Amino acid sequence: MWKEYANTELRPWLGDTPEGEVALHLMRNSERIVALARVVDSGLDDMSRDDADEALRELIQLLVDGTESGGAEGLSKNARHIAKFLSEEISVPKDLGMIPALALGELVKSLQ
Repeated sequence: MWKEYANTELRPWLGDTPEGEVALHLMRNSERIVALARVVDSGLDDMSRDDADEALRELIQLLVDGTESGGAEGLSKNARHIAKFLSEEISVPKDLGMIPALALGELVKSLQ
């Protein structure tokens, strides 16, 4: 279903896969996400800005490479925390469409 929706002739700005769309959203909003992750109520306030940025980059790389390869098990603790934080903070449909949001949710579920 995603392939039909994300037809590059009609919607060239979308990712090729739902995971790719999540990765694009995270890259486009990385500064805001790192700043949000650093607020006191996020549960990530003990993470430095550099650590949060590195964890976000690690998560984006996993999403680009594909989550089926089993790479989720190799995510760092910080990347796991960022993924969980994002799954709770991203609004559907304001921030991300339902199908990509479900892909992020499945990733987080696989990390537990």
